[in-house]
Amino acid sequence: MPAFPGGEEALRNFLRAKLQYPQEALNRGVGGKVYVSFLITEEGRIRDATIVKGLGSGLDEEALRLVRIMPWWSPGKNADRPVPVMYTLPIVFRSL
Repeated sequence: MPAFPGGEEALRNFLRAKLQYPQEALNRGVGGKVYVSFLITEEGRIRDATIVKGLGSGLDEEALRLVRIMPWWSPGKNADRPVPVMYTLPIVFRSL
């Protein structure tokens, strides 16, 4: 399995620190989970990020932005060789 640098807790901290709640979603009180699918290459780069299940109101675009600014991951391995892996990440938006 690929891994975010520093593990799951570091991923949660990254998302909390970088998330910018869209004004449209705040105005409408929209929140929930946006699911983003992306490829983690053999080098650990993130490619081809797409929304699998979105919420609209600017949240889908913000989820894609977050994924695109992530640092490189540790790649997935098969028999100790790096391999590309598709990964789906739920990003939680809590309306205020």
